[in-house]
Amino acid sequence: MSPSCSLFGLCGGCHFQHIPYNEQIKFKQEIILSIFERLLDPKGCIREIIPSYRSLGYRARARLFIKQSKSEKKLAIGFYREGTRRIEPVESCPVLVDELNSFLKRLRNGIHAFEGSYSNISNIKGIVIECDLKNNLFATFLLKRAEGEKSLFWDRFCRSLAVHSSSNGKRVHLFWQTSKICFFKEKDLAPKGLFCHPSTFFQGNIQQNRILVEEVVSLVEKGGATEVVEFFCGSGNFSIPLARLGLTVTGIELDKQAIFQAKENAILNDCAKKNTFLQMNLFDKRLELSRFKQCETVLLDPPRTGAKELCTQIDTLMPRSIVYVSCDPMTLARDVVILKEKGYRLKLLQPIDMFPQTFHIETIAVLEIM
Repeated sequence: MSPSCSLFGLCGGCHFQHIPYNEQIKFKQEIILSIFERLLDPKGCIREIIPSYRSLGYRARARLFIKQSKSEKKLAIGFYREGTRRIEPVESCPVLVDELNSFLKRLRNGIHAFEGSYSNISNIKGIVIECDLKNNLFATFLLKRAEGEKSLFWDRFCRSLAVHSSSNGKRVHLFWQTSKICFFKEKDLAPKGLFCHPSTFFQGNIQQNRILVEEVVSLVEKGGATEVVEFFCGSGNFSIPLARLGLTVTGIELDKQAIFQAKENAILNDCAKKNTFLQMNLFDKRLELSRFKQCETVLLDPPRTGAKELCTQIDTLMPRSIVYVSCDPMTLARDVVILKEKGYRLKLLQPIDMFPQTFHIETIAVLEIM
């Protein structure tokens, strides 16, 4: 099969474009089986992987890098080459939604218009571009050093693109109609939508995130819990849909901006009485978990590094069940082994393909106390 991108093999973003999508799905299923067979005994636990609704044109978020040549004052805007810090210039990317490819062209032309004119360009190390469910567009410029929001460059640059901006330390946020990203909306689970700030995390495959939320909510409901604690709750991706169904949910997150937006989302969707959101560093080796002893189910959605510290200290809580959402099968397997030693058994694994053309796999694990 011929890859759909001329940069395949150079750009470090995609790994499987030479493989038909149905074969990619089979391969990812085998990866999950291989990892968990080595560490556990997952007989009958692993469900069939849920494919993405699209194999291309699905990604609503991307991070690009910028480098300016000191001698020629030329800019390279693109992704890193595989295993290097060398930037591979990108005109368009087949895994991005169409709106982001058009947006990327607009941004690139805007930056090139100022090429060599202002030293501020050499201060830009990267751009995060995003598109939400309402097709609103956002760009966050990542700076090497902090600049004032009212700098001449950013004033002229934003006027040239007819955008608004706000700055936050080493970040400059550009936005058009709204400064908030709508990353989830569903008539029963979040009828007014869930929103986040451009600086906070949301799933890059927004459409597939709806499947992920529905699966997690269904699995938590089947556990019969009425009190749930969600660790790494972000802006309320799971906490608010669960509260909308009548569960009492406490969401814990380190990111202050995400906690603020989660509270706003709960009010917006009429479930603030069922939602509580707290800020806490969940990578601390001495977590204060005893206040959450009343919870029947713990929901985890950690970053790629997993939740080792939390799993090690789970015996402070000993919930009846644990629903663990992971973007890295290896750290998930490591943490499941820890939980098994604490007295839990693996009940099921549900892989979901959030990122076609790559080796990344999202997996939901459900564990119950033995």
